[in-house]
Amino acid sequence: MLNSIFERAVANGVPARLLSGDEIKNACPDLSCVAALESPSTGIVDTQSLMQSLVTDFETAGGLLHCRARVLRIDTSADCFQAALEDGTRVTADIVINSAGLNALSLVPTGVEHGYENFFLKGSYFAYAGGVPFKTLVYPLPSQGGLGIHLTLDLAGRARFGPDVSAVSTVDFAVRPEDGAKFGAAVKQYWPECDVNKLSPDYAGIRPKLRRTGSIVDDFVFLQSHESGGRKVISLLGMDSPGLTSCLAIAEHVFEMT
Repeated sequence: MLNSIFERAVANGVPARLLSGDEIKNACPDLSCVAALESPSTGIVDTQSLMQSLVTDFETAGGLLHCRARVLRIDTSADCFQAALEDGTRVTADIVINSAGLNALSLVPTGVEHGYENFFLKGSYFAYAGGVPFKTLVYPLPSQGGLGIHLTLDLAGRARFGPDVSAVSTVDFAVRPEDGAKFGAAVKQYWPECDVNKLSPDYAGIRPKLRRTGSIVDDFVFLQSHESGGRKVISLLGMDSPGLTSCLAIAEHVFEMT
């Protein structure tokens, strides 16, 4: 599997290098593995700063941000489309971008046939109280449904591990402390010296996944609803990880669709 990931990286123009077990032992003796893939262009992003920067650009361009108002439906029956918000606000537009994450599928306009159905995967993270001997992100081989419980670092150098993967029927962002043993066992496979007593529940996220005719949809879906006069609703469905990482590329693609 590692070789196939390497070949895919090369095919996509991503800098990558295969490392033998001996090379890993010399470069990072605390890491336990027989081989590894080095990705020097992999990095992290301050999500709060990214979103604030996008908001600033949006408002500078004349946009209006209206927060904490749930969208109830998108009405396409009138001459202009209307997004009806829970607080009573009505937003009128010729083009509506439905990027509502977990709720995007429920906001696809009535009458648009698509055959998609939602299911949700929850991923929890555990923080690590103390330093780690790694200066880069560390990923195990991907597991079914996710990338495996990996090490990620924030901009302050703090370490956390995750996410795990579990199917959920309700939206619940609580992290179960009893999952610490599972996390510890997973981390010890590639970092044997991990002190499991330093792991503590951190946060969780839920990913929207799609099925169609019984099969899992593996990629993002951009569903258009066309009306006369160039009006349209573009629904962004199944925006699973790496939706945030890809947000600027997704925005460019949506812009081209308009």
